[in-house]
Amino acid sequence: MNDQAKIVVPAPVTDVAADGGLARDRLIPAVQGSLIKDRDVTVHPLPALHGMDDPGPAVYEFRDGRFLSYLIDIGGVRVFHAGDGLLYPELAPALQELAPEIMLLPINGRDFMREQAGLVGNMDEAEAAWLCDQVRPAYIIPMHYEMFAHNRGDVGRFASLVHEQAADGGPVLVMPSRGRPFTLEI
Repeated sequence: MNDQAKIVVPAPVTDVAADGGLARDRLIPAVQGSLIKDRDVTVHPLPALHGMDDPGPAVYEFRDGRFLSYLIDIGGVRVFHAGDGLLYPELAPALQELAPEIMLLPINGRDFMREQAGLVGNMDEAEAAWLCDQVRPAYIIPMHYEMFAHNRGDVGRFASLVHEQAADGGPVLVMPSRGRPFTLEI
């Protein structure tokens, strides 16, 4: 682990991160639309539509910039990490413009019963596959599946949908083994 690495966090939660034990001098507050640059790394913070797990049915909102996804450009390779998030009208056009080669997308979805139990969800397999078709990355890494009981995505269904929607065969799906590091060479 690199104890000198900078950590990008949404600006509204900088104090929470510091109170949680992260060194304040390592934290870089992120605000949607404001680029963060350090040597050959550029971070593009984008708003993320996220569920709130308040008691009762889940409510999905942007919550004052506290929820972000990130497009990270590292030496010319662009990676989009959706984090926890849902589709919203401006997401696909923003990503089309930023043109990520790699996308990490949640596929665990959401439904009424889970929301009633306080489990907020994310994009489901069909939504994530649709976003891939709109953006056309070279590689897709599905995430947020098989993490929690009753809050799973179907990676097989996701893979099928991605390939059904892509006229040219679509992007390469990368599904790393659980808990093991991997290297993707581009």
